[in-house]
Amino acid sequence: MDKYKSLMDLRELTDRIGPYYGTETRSMFLYCLIKMHKPTRVLELGTGFGISALWMARALWENGSGTVHVADRGFVFDEKKSSLFRPDELKPTFPEYFDAMVRRHGLEDHVNFIETSFPPYPAPEAELDFVFSDFKHGPANLLEILGFYLPKMASVSNFFIDSAPSLFGSYMMLQELMAMFSRGQVPELLLQRTAPGEVEKLRQFVQTHSIQAIPVTENIDRSQNSFMWLRIQPIDVMPRPLHHYRLDDKYYMSSKRINRNVD
Repeated sequence: MDKYKSLMDLRELTDRIGPYYGTETRSMFLYCLIKMHKPTRVLELGTGFGISALWMARALWENGSGTVHVADRGFVFDEKKSSLFRPDELKPTFPEYFDAMVRRHGLEDHVNFIETSFPPYPAPEAELDFVFSDFKHGPANLLEILGFYLPKMASVSNFFIDSAPSLFGSYMMLQELMAMFSRGQVPELLLQRTAPGEVEKLRQFVQTHSIQAIPVTENIDRSQNSFMWLRIQPIDVMPRPLHHYRLDDKYYMSSKRINRNVD
């Protein structure tokens, strides 16, 4: 695969069909963050046309490892959607369309498509370090999603919820939830939506981790123009991930020297 030609091809596709779901700018953000943080276990709940998934997979390919698991039941190519695509891009079913897009950009080694409706939510085989949820965005839905996935998140990870800052109820619920988390508390409604075997794990996770909600909004006049970024990391005096600590303006210390658990 020609690295730069495929990049320009993906950018052209993004500019052409991305605005339909408002993903042409969000995808760039996710791509850059994956390049920086280098996660390897990525999950996307709901993919639309697959633009965000392709950019996340592109970042994993450039990083050299990782898989984005894309869970969606797909859409039907109605007249309005079909008008965005070239004839050769249209396929009889969504899985065929998505597979063709992934192969067209040489990303088949970094994408796993899960054709499903949820709930039930797809359970990961290992802890996740990057999740983008573009499913249902109401407060009750978010509690279900977080109750299922928070106990399955890695110690240093990122969790994104599409549209949450633009929905007043969801935004306020997440603000209150983060305030409770900062006190080491887990609300009863969240515990009710957590598997019984993971309740204590969730309590311990909240007590030992910083979970910050950062609203990300666009200065663009459209309905789909925001997402909430949950930044998850251990409670510490320094942020994660971090490999070199700057103690002053001249001296740097490797994380291996400052971390007592590393020889």
